[in-house]
Amino acid sequence: MTNTLNLDWKHDDDIYWDLYFASMPEIPGHPGLLYKILVRQYDHPWRWYKWEFALPLWLSPTATSAPHLYNEDFDIPATSTAEAMMTAVDNLTVDDIVRVLTAKGYIK
Repeated sequence: MTNTLNLDWKHDDDIYWDLYFASMPEIPGHPGLLYKILVRQYDHPWRWYKWEFALPLWLSPTATSAPHLYNEDFDIPATSTAEAMMTAVDNLTVDDIVRVLTAKGYIK
């Protein structure tokens, strides 16, 4: 049986948007692939009241930018509260993340 993530969320009241973040667990066989997961308000002006999560993929230690996965990649719709999105992320498993990373071609 696989455990859900149940992350330790921190709040950062950034001047541009409300932001929550948590450190991701290591993906077996791919140490250092993931760093933090973010829950934030959409940065589209007409959807500011919705929350999404973003998973930056730091693919190497020298990378200066990272492609992102979003809640839609995990079939999770945007939510009206940060708490609802954090709960949705907490219910993911490492296997869920590996499945999406593999499907997108980031890991084999």
